Order: sequence, then C-alpha cells, then structure tokens
Amino acid sequence: MGPDFEKYHSQGQSGGDGEAIDAALADSPLRKLLRWLLTGVGVGVFLYLVYRMGWRNILDNISHFGGWFAVILLVQMVWVVLQAASWYIIQNRLFQRAPLLFFVRIKIISDTMNTVLPTANLGGDAMRAFLVKPRIPLKEGVAGIMVDKTVESIAGALFMACGILITILFFPIPQALMMPAVVCLLVLLPAIALLVFFQFRGFYRSAMSFFGWIPAVRRLLKKKEEMLRILDENMRRLYQRNVVYILLAVGLHFVARLVGVFEVLIVLRVLHQPVGFLGSWFISAAVTIANTILFIVPGHWGVQEGMYVLVLKTMYFSGSVGLSLAVIRRIRRIFLLAFGLLLLHLEKGKR
Repeated sequence: MGPDFEKYHSQGQSGGDGEAIDAALADSPLRKLLRWLLTGVGVGVFLYLVYRMGWRNILDNISHFGGWFAVILLVQMVWVVLQAASWYIIQNRLFQRAPLLFFVRIKIISDTMNTVLPTANLGGDAMRAFLVKPRIPLKEGVAGIMVDKTVESIAGALFMACGILITILFFPIPQALMMPAVVCLLVLLPAIALLVFFQFRGFYRSAMSFFGWIPAVRRLLKKKEEMLRILDENMRRLYQRNVVYILLAVGLHFVARLVGVFEVLIVLRVLHQPVGFLGSWFISAAVTIANTILFIVPGHWGVQEGMYVLVLKTMYFSGSVGLSLAVIRRIRRIFLLAFGLLLLHLEKGKR
C-alpha cells in the first residue's frame, strides 16, 4: 500500500474523517457566491412558473396526491437500493467486503450532496471516498467508486438514448428541444468511452502522456506515482476479472432509471392524467437530459420544473399538470434530502 493511502487511511481510523468531510463541504467565497446566485435564479424561475400556472391549481393537485407521497418515497428508496446494490457488487466482488446497508447509507448521503452542490453529480461521489474509509481502504474504495460512477454514466446514457429513440418514434417534439438532446448524447457517449479507455490504460500513464510536458504537473504526478499506479491496477482488475458483474451493475443502474419512469407514471395517474409507460419514459428522459446539460444549477431548481412544463405541453397536457408533477417530485426529493442531511450529521458525529 502506498504511503499516501496509508496516511489517509490512518486519518480515518483516528477520527480525521470528520475534518475531511468538513473540508469536502467547504467552498471558496467565489464558489459560494456562484452557488447562491444560480440557486436564486433557479428558485426565481420556479416561482415565476408557479405564478404563471396558478398556485391554486398546483396546491389542489398536491392536496389530492395525499398519501401517495409515501408510495413515491418507497419507489425512490427502491431506486437508491438498486444503485447501492450495483456499487456493492463492484466493490465486494474483488475487494474488502461491506454489507449492502452500509452502501445504501453512503449512497443516500452522496445523493444529498449531489443535490446541493453544483458539480455535475460529482460532489457527493467524491465524498464517498471519505465515508467508506472505516470499512474500505482508499486504494480499493476509490477504484470501486470510479468504476461504479462510470457504470452509472453508461446506464444513464443508454436510458437517454432509448428516450430519444422513443421520442423520434412516438412523440412529436420541436426541433429546438431535439437538437440539444442529441448534441448532449453525442458529447456524453465519447466522454464515457474516453473515461473507460483511460481507466484501462491507467490514469497515471495517460496523464504523463498528455500533460507530462508541463513541469508542475509532471512533478505532482511523480510525487503521487505509487498511489496512482495502485489505483490504476485496482480499476483494471475490476474491469478485467468482473465482466459479468460489470454488466450486471449496468443493468441495475438501468433498472433504477426505469423505477423513476414508474414514479412519473404513478404521479400522473393519481392526478387523473394517465400516460403510458413509453410516455413516462419520454418525460423522464427529457428531464434527465435537461439536468445533464444544466448541471451547474444546484438542485436543478427552475431547470427541472421548466422542462416538465415544456414536455407535458408537447404532449397536449396543461402546464399546471407538468408543474404539479415537478413540485410533487420536488417535495419527495426534499424529504430524502432531509434524511440524507441527518445521516451525514450522524456520520460526522461518529467520526
């Protein structure tokens, strides 16, 4: 094990992880300003949509939803468990084992951080490395997290590609919406392929090839060479010895996306606006693409709501139905956000 891994791992054993988590959450003044500015713009767009669609209609739809909130909370937990199971399979197949509930807890905290940080769903995933250290050494945990994130990206791209295909075949959509979706997918697929290539080839070797000519970068890479080579070897082992399990992990992430489709279907059925499974997939995929393009907006405030309104209108529903769907899913998300923050608080207390 490399000296850096030993140092970080020993910090975790001695209680340094509480400070590491605080450091992961810390922001520079500029980033804080950007986050608050983007959040303010997003919330402003959300409030404008509520005003335009009629807040009484929205409240009426929410009040009719009632006890169904418990159902969609359960549906969301199924989503989280499926994603955690994918990570569990990848990590436990080759490295130090941990129970599924451990991965579920860390995944909830990770998703919470992804909601509040404008980092393309990477802030919470970077934090996973700190949170798994009590059970899994960094040299193994980081490799498992990176492979799981890559697998999740592959499943997400497949889900969006299927959504675009469904759109082309069954739903008329303005060219102004279709073109950004196709461009997003065309950018995302090569990016994922490049990421997998670098993981097979090794980040250290690739970084030295592309950036080693820069003296400062070369010195940094040489300083971290042992740690990076261990990480590269662990990732190669995960891919080469676990092909079937990698495919199973992709399948679990894909099924988790389909669970989100069922959530859309349930909400619209309860609101007496029945949409079939393919229609719900089209809605989910369109919103996922919008969230991917505008990842920098914390919590996707305004982006998500605006896209629901726009997509439902293309399906000849009223804008208030689209906004009601968005608000109901937002309320569910806030419940899980509160639960994730509680788990994070307890995690920091234990460290």
